[in-house]
Amino acid sequence: MKPVAESFGAFLADFEFHPPRCRFIDNVTGGLESSPEAIRRKLVDQLSSPVQWERAVRTAVEMGIDTFIEAGPGTVLAGLVKRIARGVKVMGAESILKGD
Repeated sequence: MKPVAESFGAFLADFEFHPPRCRFIDNVTGGLESSPEAIRRKLVDQLSSPVQWERAVRTAVEMGIDTFIEAGPGTVLAGLVKRIARGVKVMGAESILKGD
């Protein structure tokens, strides 16, 4: 993934990054990030770094997030969230769009 990461980094270099308008949890550390340049670096780093999913979910819960929405068509991530943070509300975007 190293060559892809380098290409992606070069691609991102053409974009102007601004501080996020909402809190941003990165996949590389599972923590909050607000620096535009650090976010740019972490977008590249995440291509070859382990995803800190559990830490990211715990960070969100510590921030007071109590509802998670899985954007894709499946429920794998929703199941992982339920195991990590019992008691939070988890739903899939597909069911929301259907009106379930």
